Amino acid sequence: MGENWNIILGVFGTGMVILTTLWRFAIWIQQQFNSVKEYVDKRFTELETKVVNKIEYHEKHDDHRFSEIHNEIWQLKVLDAARSGIVMNTRKEPVEA
Repeated sequence: MGENWNIILGVFGTGMVILTTLWRFAIWIQQQFNSVKEYVDKRFTELETKVVNKIEYHEKHDDHRFSEIHNEIWQLKVLDAARSGIVMNTRKEPVEA
């Protein structure tokens, strides 16, 4: 009977060591995943900030360029009208019957 207790305690001790090792390994893996997740989140946040800044920069400059193009188109229309001898009448005069 004494030998059986030694075997039982040996198996129980070995089982506890294996379970403790697996538990610690699971905790370590979780910490690794958390650190990778934090790193990826940080990098994506930086990337998002850079992309938004670039888009805003280009939108501002595009707005400026489009307004310049719009002004140039109106200048061309006025010059074309002046060359053609067409006077642009913006006032509405009543029609007399």
